[in-house]
Amino acid sequence: EGSPSYARPFRELGDITFDYKDLAGCDLVVFTGGEDVNPALYNEPEHPFTSYNKARDAREIDTFEKARAYGIPMVGICRGLQFFHVMNGGKLIQHLENHPHYTHQMVTEDGEVLAVNTLHHQACIKDDSIMEILGTSHPDNVVEAAKHPVTKCFGVQWHPEMLGTNTKAYKWFIKQVKVHIGLIENQQMEASHATIN
Repeated sequence: EGSPSYARPFRELGDITFDYKDLAGCDLVVFTGGEDVNPALYNEPEHPFTSYNKARDAREIDTFEKARAYGIPMVGICRGLQFFHVMNGGKLIQHLENHPHYTHQMVTEDGEVLAVNTLHHQACIKDDSIMEILGTSHPDNVVEAAKHPVTKCFGVQWHPEMLGTNTKAYKWFIKQVKVHIGLIENQQMEASHATIN
């Protein structure tokens, strides 16, 4: 499940399927943007601006558990990163005040500054016990990219599929995905399969 726009950054990695029911043989599972995650899943009361879809949460929980059981790496975009954080025991800021809209800077763990977009109003609450933060927004220091190593999850808070392929942020994202699934480390650039959820 998903849309062709979300699939765009992953097409260079190989064949893509939108069938989330059969993950056998997949090398990567992608969780896309969309509604907020139900705050009941992280034991918090609902904020007035929070809007969620219980059916989607249930479907993605099932997909997440299947991917974890198979040991398949997962990548999340916007809601996808937030969903990973919740599934790893984290909590979310349900509504960001004064967070930059449209575009802002992300500073990576290596000090690189990238221009990224903003389509979100929620974010992960930092928790070093379950996540490795790879990038934060400037100047408000919101989590913009992170890994949850135990469950093989990597995600970004922004939307790389909406960026030009020559932008620094897009190239950074693709490189991180390749590292995440072992393409760069192993120097094997052969086609890999991805399912878009």
